[in-house]
Amino acid sequence: SYFISHNWSVPRFLKFLSLAVYFNSVPAALGSAAVLIITLSVTSLLPLPVIVFDSHTQAIVSRIFCIPIFLCVLFWYRDVCHALGIQGCLAFLDKTCIHQVDKAIQRLGIEKLGAYLYGSKAMIILYTDSYLQKLWTVYELATFLAVKPLNKLHVVPVLLPMVWIIGLLIMYASGLVALLIATGYKFASGVLIGGLVPSILFVPALRRWAHDLERIPQRLANFTCDGLLCMYEDDRRLVYGNIVELMKAAGLVETTASEAQALHAFELMVQNLLP
Repeated sequence: SYFISHNWSVPRFLKFLSLAVYFNSVPAALGSAAVLIITLSVTSLLPLPVIVFDSHTQAIVSRIFCIPIFLCVLFWYRDVCHALGIQGCLAFLDKTCIHQVDKAIQRLGIEKLGAYLYGSKAMIILYTDSYLQKLWTVYELATFLAVKPLNKLHVVPVLLPMVWIIGLLIMYASGLVALLIATGYKFASGVLIGGLVPSILFVPALRRWAHDLERIPQRLANFTCDGLLCMYEDDRRLVYGNIVELMKAAGLVETTASEAQALHAFELMVQNLLP
């Protein structure tokens, strides 16, 4: 099972893209490869249209359908599996696994968050620059690393999957333009140049991710529990209580330690463990 750690302030669409890329990239690649093999095999047997480049021949059908099939599988693979009764992997997502209406049940779920983390085989972090500024997410991350090895932690920057998918669409559009050029449409060269303009999006996206990485050591070096943000300040005492229990259960502080001592030990653990 997977524990999905995220900030609620991040747009849902970006988180969906990140999880789709993480979980469905391999089935999408296999589906696209299957379409490519099938179209090439059928083209060799039937008189389907092809285009001839300088050194090779390519089937038009494969050029048109491979990337759309990849994206369809990427976005809807789990829905199709669910409709067919095929069970996928289990995942913990707080908004669906912790009751959001009944406050008593919700509190019980939050108090058992450490047990969910302990029972998960891996954690998926949907990372943004605000991730290490929020109390809940830092608590989840530190708790997981206290009970699981570092190689079970998978970080997915939410910005990069979107950029990657845009890149696929740009590549697909360029491929279609290449088909038009090969079939004699002279205006297509102008369309090709225009299609390269969106590739400029890659530069600021990658620069932003580089800046996020650069800020991580600084955020950790200055880490304090009181300096973290909490969407609902009433939750802060609850999280602090969970942290105290974690530090005592893990043997990182004495069972008689005060809350201040446990929180200080937790701060040192985060500063030393996460880098």
